[in-house]
Formats: sequence, C-alpha cells, structure tokens
Amino acid sequence: MSDSKLQRLHSELAELQRRKQENKLDYFTPYAKQRDFIAMGTSKRLRCLFGANQCGKSLVGTYELAIHLTGKYPKDWKGKRFKKGIKALAIGETSESTRDILQKYLLGVGSETHGWIPKDSIHRTTTQRGISDAVDYAVIQHTSGSKSMLYFKSYGKGREKLQGLTLDYVLIDEEPPADVFGELLARISATKGSIALTFTPLQGMSEVVQSFLSTDDPSRGHVYLTIDDIDHITPEEKEQIVASYAPHEREARSQGLPMLGSGRIFTTTEAVISFNPSEFEIPNYWPWVGAVDFGIGHPHACVLAAWDRESDTLYIVDAWKRSDAGALELSAKMKQWGSSLVWCWPHDGLQRSKDTGESLASVYRNYGLRLHDERVTFEDGTNSLERGVLEMQDAFMTQRLRVAEHLHDWFHEYRIYHRKDGRIVAVNDDLLAATRYAWMGRRFAELNPQGSRSRRPMYRSGQARLDYDPFGDDRSASAHITYTAFPR
Repeated sequence: MSDSKLQRLHSELAELQRRKQENKLDYFTPYAKQRDFIAMGTSKRLRCLFGANQCGKSLVGTYELAIHLTGKYPKDWKGKRFKKGIKALAIGETSESTRDILQKYLLGVGSETHGWIPKDSIHRTTTQRGISDAVDYAVIQHTSGSKSMLYFKSYGKGREKLQGLTLDYVLIDEEPPADVFGELLARISATKGSIALTFTPLQGMSEVVQSFLSTDDPSRGHVYLTIDDIDHITPEEKEQIVASYAPHEREARSQGLPMLGSGRIFTTTEAVISFNPSEFEIPNYWPWVGAVDFGIGHPHACVLAAWDRESDTLYIVDAWKRSDAGALELSAKMKQWGSSLVWCWPHDGLQRSKDTGESLASVYRNYGLRLHDERVTFEDGTNSLERGVLEMQDAFMTQRLRVAEHLHDWFHEYRIYHRKDGRIVAVNDDLLAATRYAWMGRRFAELNPQGSRSRRPMYRSGQARLDYDPFGDDRSASAHITYTAFPR
C-alpha cells in the first residue's frame, strides 16, 4: 500500500473515531434486556432495572434519557417518546457519584469530554459550586425546536433539596431511601411524568424494592438484567467475577435479585428446577392434577401438573394468575385445561358467603369444575405451611419438583419468596401456594378421570401448548409441549 493510501486510511479511521465519540447515540445497540426496559416505558410510568454489577444499568438509563432530551429517536425505537423538550432530573447518591456516573455518561466530565448528548445539542451548562467539574443544569436542544432542561442532583442531602421541582422525567441511579422516592413521585405528579430506576438491589427487600415486586399497580414494571444477559464479558471472565463476590451477595451482584441473605426460602438455582418444554415428552401413563389458590384479597392462581409416579417427580406444565375477574370467568378459564381435570384446593375454599351460605368450593363446583371432595392436606390430614415449604425445598434440591422455564410469573415469585423475623412473608406467593397444593395432593392425580370428553383442550401459557389431551380417547400418544407462538 502506498504512503498516500495509508495516510488516507489513517485519516478516514480518525474521522470515524471522531464521529463515534461525538455522536455516540448513533452507534449504540442495547442488549435484549436493555431494549425490554426501554420498551416498557410505553406502558409503565415507573420502571426499575434490577441489574447485576457492571452490566450496563447506568449506561442504558442515561442512553434513554439522552434520547428523550434531544428527541433523536432511532428508527427502530420501541419506547416512550416526547414530542418536545422536557424537564428532566438525573439523580445519584452523592454529588460526586452523580458527576462521575450520570454526568459522565450524559455530558462528559474532565478529560472525558463527550457523553451521549452530542456537543452541538448542548446549548449551555451551569456548574455547581464546591464540586469540581460538576454541572448543576444543562440546556439541551430538542429536535422539535424547543429546549430541554437537565438537572443534576444527589439524594444524599435529603428529600427537602428536591422540593419545588416540576419534572417530566427522572432517572435515579442507585436505590434511594423510600422518602426520597416518594418526593420524586410528587415531582412528576403534575405532569404525569415518568421515573426510571437503575440499581443493584443490595439492600434486599426494601420498601422501594417491594413497591415494584409486591404490587399489582399497573403503572409499575421491572426488568432483571443479569451477568448472563451481556456479551462483552467472556464466560470465563463471568465465572471469575461471580466467584470474587461474597457468597451472600452473589445473586444480587450477578443476577440483580434482591439480596435476601438468610431470609430467602428457596435457594436452588433456577437452572436446576426448570425444564425446556420444547424438548420434553410427557408419557401417556403419567396422571395429571390441577391446583388452585382462590383469590380472596389477593390474585387467583392455578397450576397444571403432570406426575411421574415412578420417581415421584411433579412437573408444573402451566400456570396463571388473575386478580380482576369473578368466579364465573375464572371457572371458564380453569376449564380450558379440561372439564374432567381434578383440582386440589385449600382450606379457604370452605369459607361461606354471608348472603347464600354457600362455600366458595361449591360455587366453583356449580360452574362445572371437578374439585376434589375435600380440601387438600397431607396424607396424615395436616396442612402445615412450614411442612409444605420444607417438602418443596427438598423436592427442588433433588429435582423432584420441576417447572417449565417459560412460566415467568412463577419464577418471579420463586425469586422473592422470603422470611422476615423468622416468618414467611405471604405476599406475592399465589402461584407458589397453588404449587404447594399440587405437591400435597399429587396422590389424587388421575390418568383418565371420569367426566366430559367432548373437548380436546389445548393447554396454553404464553408460548407453550400441550398437543395431547391426557383425558381423551387416544391413549397411544405421548403429551408433547410445543413451544411456538400463538394467541391465547
């Protein structure tokens, strides 16, 4: 290659590097979980990204904020959009951490002169007093022709420092105290704005964490970003990173799960208890059972299970829960798994209506469901919660209780099930309760129960379906779970 061509090549590479530095928004491709978090902004005003350490939590949080501030939305953008300039706050734990993380990503700091926001979009900035290189606020040009205001603050100085602001968007980096989070909610109330949080939940099941995990609030959503969801670290490096964490912090720092420590009840890894439906055949000689946790002051939950008698292994094939339906609608949905399926049910099914005197179990029987004759108990007639949890824990460890990997709601409950002051926290545990009833009552499972065979139901959950009706007349086939997309 001639000297002139080599010089031109160096010049072109330098120009490309300059463009990448000054227009970082155009060259960034989020990971799948980061895209999920961004897309959630269209339906959730309050979002939390529970992320592992060094996995791009702050990176994607500031990337999205820069997009909103400038209006430079990519063609394939799936998230929320603002049509004009916004008032936004980027807030961290201290002034220094806010500068070194949020400001650095958004505007640059010190020798790092380029952030997500292009230089030609920065109208002006004002520096903070007493903090070297720290920006107090910035005025950003929006593509609509209007201006965006970006404020930088820290919550370490207390909620009082946040009063008086009216905001369209808030990015919180690291978990704030509950009172600070409450104050920030007030800052977006007038504008019906949005809040995005990005942090590793090292404080465990705090009030802020529970507000996202233990609620049916439709305005809130969360995403887990784990070390396994990123590609810029090799598998060998990931193993070394995880091994370097203290044992009680590993799940929080590598998986983004709330650090429950000794309070967490089920500790068997999800890889051990889950199975892939697309690779799993259910023999035609395995019996089936359903289990229900009636929705009385909490969501109504159901699971469908197949039982391998020889190994005493229960497979949870399908699961769902609802909190916004009556007994008639819920019964119709339960019968989609087969009107002849036998159901295990708990003691609260004996509760009677003050108006009619009819028990809850009778109501569902009247709607055509085959509820077992008696409430579910262990064989000795007891129904201890502690015994049920201990048996489930042992079954998970010995792989005698397995769960289809696509049942995301079920695994969400599994991750956060914990004790407080020695007692089980019975919140957001509806599918786990139904699973416990299925485990206790697996002896009642039936291969070909008596009842209507007029329907050949298709068992559905998300993307999984069971192609074989275990209660039909064709006893020669095995039940195969097909993992393909189709409408519910």
